[in-house]
Amino acid sequence: MKKHLLLAAALLSSALFAAPAQLRPGPTETLPGVGIKLRIFRDFTPAPLPLPAVRWTRRADQAKLFSAVELWRHRETAGVWSGDAGTVLLAAITQPPPDEKAVSEDEATRLFNTAQPPGKWDEAALLGWAGRFTGMEAVSLKELDSSPLGRTVREVVFSGKDAQNTAAFLIWPSREENRKFLLLVTSAAARDAGQFRKAAGQLADSVEFFRPDASATVRRLNRNTAAGSETMQASRERVIRNIRNLSGWWYLESPNYIFVSNQTDRRGMERLRREIERARNCFMSWFPPQVRINEVSVVRIFNDRDEYTRYVGGEMEWTGGVWQPARRELVISPLSWDASEERQREAIAKIAFHEGFHQYLHYASGELHFPLWFNEGCAEFFEGIEFRGATSLVGLPDPLKRRLARLFAFKKKYDLDELIRMNREQFYNRETRDRNYLLANALVYYLLKGAPANGQKEYAGIMSRYYLTFSKTRNPETAQKAALGTVDLKRLSADLTAFWNDERQIRRSIRYNTPMKR
Repeated sequence: MKKHLLLAAALLSSALFAAPAQLRPGPTETLPGVGIKLRIFRDFTPAPLPLPAVRWTRRADQAKLFSAVELWRHRETAGVWSGDAGTVLLAAITQPPPDEKAVSEDEATRLFNTAQPPGKWDEAALLGWAGRFTGMEAVSLKELDSSPLGRTVREVVFSGKDAQNTAAFLIWPSREENRKFLLLVTSAAARDAGQFRKAAGQLADSVEFFRPDASATVRRLNRNTAAGSETMQASRERVIRNIRNLSGWWYLESPNYIFVSNQTDRRGMERLRREIERARNCFMSWFPPQVRINEVSVVRIFNDRDEYTRYVGGEMEWTGGVWQPARRELVISPLSWDASEERQREAIAKIAFHEGFHQYLHYASGELHFPLWFNEGCAEFFEGIEFRGATSLVGLPDPLKRRLARLFAFKKKYDLDELIRMNREQFYNRETRDRNYLLANALVYYLLKGAPANGQKEYAGIMSRYYLTFSKTRNPETAQKAALGTVDLKRLSADLTAFWNDERQIRRSIRYNTPMKR
């Protein structure tokens, strides 16, 4: 998880107390693949749904299990647009909702491919579909006073507290009874009910149908150089489907990654695609994969900070990037709007290397959850990757060096046992998380480079022993005993402080780039 705050607190607080944004008609969006045009609200932009989350792991075969209903919702969704005022979602009604159960992706594919839609979508079937899709109770369909020529529109009436901020319409061409869509409009804040219904109704009235183009595809910016297993190819296809019908979105592929983005700096994204493959080779040189990696690594980069915060949700809005293991994707935010293009590229690259290590470690270890001092300390360590010709090195940038010098100023010592045992709540505590990140970085850098460069062999194997033992036994207590069982943590703390106060030792460590012995 990336720690840097990218927006000023003043901007955030002003947004919290702003009046609800108005819902005004905006540009026309065209979805060739489903044959629909509609006039989306002003300042709304195409927004992908978060990828389905892994909910469980089946013990018998270690298959990753998803909610069948969540996978079904993704298949039925044709387009999403969001803005400060709310969200608009268009869904194609093609299959009846499944029962709520846990399924693997292969099982879900078989389930959906064999599902039989009703011969005719009567009112009961449509209400059941709308209720399951929205998670609310759909009680009736309301005929409107008038429907646009050639189209049939019915408003879905919901019950419950969320109904006042939701408007939903079933829409279909009058001569094509089985080509039905749900248009769902959700307000982000309480607003005048009459104005909200009027704006949502105008959006429904703007829908126009045309013949779908089965050949419509997502824009790919490079030749397909990707390889890998059938499982990896299937995971690529899942990501590409996620951005279908989203104007302005595109993807790039490489042997181990797929980038999906609406970034306008496409040259910068192409450079990042090359650099993250090189960074991955650097990760592998220090921590070789302990299992075969069969999934593509997904990187989603937004063009706008607000799009990022809406996508990751309120709990993660303080981050500049985040690896989401349940959804199996790395999500990156740009800086605020006034940053230069070069600064944007540098910041995004640092976040990609940091979060990219979390992503790599997840797959390389067999999806283990490493302790935070190890995971975050290594991620901070790899932010220092430098590319020199064909070589990838891990350096010590001057700004980081100065921050670490301040951390250990006046030969201050820290309780490493406390750091090693921190849980998520303790490590990410708002009051101390910056110090925790920095201390974890200082410790990992010292163990990987400082100690071996200066002949302190008793510490040089700690990281290797922990990684290999944990990957093999899947037991964190066994790994900690193997790595640190004979280490005097108070002495290690003293030696760590001495290192960060000794310029000669630091210079030796910067020149040292030999990965650990394994």
